[in-house]
Order: sequence, then structure tokens, then C-alpha cells
Amino acid sequence: MRDPPHSSDHALSDVPSVRERTLMYVHGFVAGVLGAVVVSVIFLALDVANGHPLYTPNALGAALFRGETVTPDAPIEMILVLGYTGAHGAVFWAFGVMAAVALFERVLHLHSPLMGAAITAGLLFAGFEITFELFGALFTPGQGEFGGSRAVLANALAAIAMAGYLAVARARTSP
Repeated sequence: MRDPPHSSDHALSDVPSVRERTLMYVHGFVAGVLGAVVVSVIFLALDVANGHPLYTPNALGAALFRGETVTPDAPIEMILVLGYTGAHGAVFWAFGVMAAVALFERVLHLHSPLMGAAITAGLLFAGFEITFELFGALFTPGQGEFGGSRAVLANALAAIAMAGYLAVARARTSP
């Protein structure tokens, strides 16, 4: 007759392998890049439609790195565009990794992958909106042109894309 399993033995069997943990972080990184691209493409399309390509990352880069406000007619400085794009990507990468950890580690303890994806999308969206509002209050006060329904739509689509990707990735890597 075998001894009853100890709770510590059970906990050790739940620890993901190095390969599983690496895949989780890779999927988080990919999800973050996907979310950043979704938002960037939406704002690039809006900037092009308004006749000022790259205005948004240029203006947000000027606000973030220089504390300056620029107009749509200001010259585009690629260093500001690239710097802001990098910062934007890093924020989304961090959210992607956090969401991957939550889904892959089954923090939510849900049996339905669809419910897990929906909750993850909702939490990502809330996180994006809070982060966006904090950034706006700190770096672009009085510049409401970057927020509103455009930012809500972009953040919602990014959250859905990221959660969907992670849910599919999780389902494909589950035993």
C-alpha cells in the first residue's frame, strides 16, 4: 500500500518545466507585440487619413521624452517616433507576459478556454485604459486628441487580439 501523497509532492508536480515556462514567456512576448501592432496600425491609419502620417508617435514621443507639445504640422523626428514605439512595445510586452502567466499558470482556475480568454481580454483592456489615462495625465495633460473613442477602440481590439492569441496558444500547448 502506498503512502498518501503529501501536499508538497502535489505542488512539485504542478511546477512547469523550463520548456513550458519558456514557451509561456515567448507566447506572452508575441501577444504583447501583437497588441502593440494593433494599436500602432490603428493610429497610423488615423494619422494618414488626417494627412499627418506618424503624428501620434511623434507627439507622444515629444511628450514622453521632452515634455513638449507638438502640433500636427511639426516635423516628424524619427528618434521620437522610434523611442515612443519602443516604449509602447515594452508596455504591451509586459502586459502580454502577465496575461500569459495568468492563462498558462491557470491563475484563473477556469475550465472554459473561452471564459478564460474573455476574462483575460477584459483585464487587459482595463489595464490598457488605466495605463493610458495615467500616461495622459502625466505626460499629455490637455491633449485629449489621443484619447477618446479612438483609444478605447484600439485598446479593445488589442486586448481581444492578445487574449485570443494566448487562448489558442494555451490550448495548443495543453497536455
